[in-house]
Amino acid sequence: MAGDNPDSNLIYLHGDLDLKIIEARCLPNMDLVSERLRRCLAPFDLCRKPCTSSTRGNHHHHRKIITSDPYVTVCLAGARVARTRIISNSQNPVWEEHFKIPLAHPVSQVEFEVKDNDVFGADLIGIAILPAKRIASGELIDEWFPVIGSNGKPPKPDTAIRLQMTFIPCQQNPFT
Repeated sequence: MAGDNPDSNLIYLHGDLDLKIIEARCLPNMDLVSERLRRCLAPFDLCRKPCTSSTRGNHHHHRKIITSDPYVTVCLAGARVARTRIISNSQNPVWEEHFKIPLAHPVSQVEFEVKDNDVFGADLIGIAILPAKRIASGELIDEWFPVIGSNGKPPKPDTAIRLQMTFIPCQQNPFT
């Protein structure tokens, strides 16, 4: 379709993006596959801690709930411009991370990739997309954005990421 051409929405974002990645909610449990693999290997003792004098005789096994280890990357026109820390075992992570990102990119949208850190590499949970036109307006944006999986739907109902940002064009920056 002609209206779907991303180049028709290109905007040159030249300035500073004041971004806060606050939190996410209702993330799916992406570590189920890793946990199942660990259980399959358990009879072969490949994933068990070595027995030490302090653990000998202690046969109480507490099941630890394994969930996702999420983090967020911020991408513009294929360039990763920011990344949060990993929050271990959380389906509702709180990052509260602040970034000041200098931009000089022709983009149609900004992508916030929510990923799960895993032993076998990162798995994409989903992406929240914000149109560049909205960012360029300079308005304060503080809201929840839906996270959409690779199938075009949210991985779970109400999966979302909370972001806060303001774009300051270089013409308005007193230090340029």
